Amino acid sequence: MQAENVNGDDLRNLDQFMNAHLAGFRPIAYYDKHLDCVRVQILDCSVTEHRLSTMFTILEANHSDMPDAIVGFTIKGVRHLCEEVGIDTKGVVRLVEIIDKIVRSYPHEAMLAVEEFVVSSVDKEMTIDFSEASKAA
Repeated sequence: MQAENVNGDDLRNLDQFMNAHLAGFRPIAYYDKHLDCVRVQILDCSVTEHRLSTMFTILEANHSDMPDAIVGFTIKGVRHLCEEVGIDTKGVVRLVEIIDKIVRSYPHEAMLAVEEFVVSSVDKEMTIDFSEASKAA
């Protein structure tokens, strides 16, 4: 179907398909085993990444009513960090536990910004599942 040939029926069919098969956005936190990082995003939007340090990057919403709206973050080098702070990466771990232990070991400004975001904006029961990554390791 070419763009110039799209009619009202096509758009209604697409809308029906999307409503039936695509669930609404849910905040997400996951471990990316290929890049060894934890990624968290709480809002479905385009983002700009701002690196705070070698370990931490924040995600700012590109289109928001609030200036500098932080909608997520990335923590790099997670395996090493977890090993240093005593977090077992063979199963499911609560995100707040990871953040809490990293902040205690690395209390610099970038980590405190990530902690503030997690405390104020993220579901406290959000988890990171390392189990699939540990099977491949």
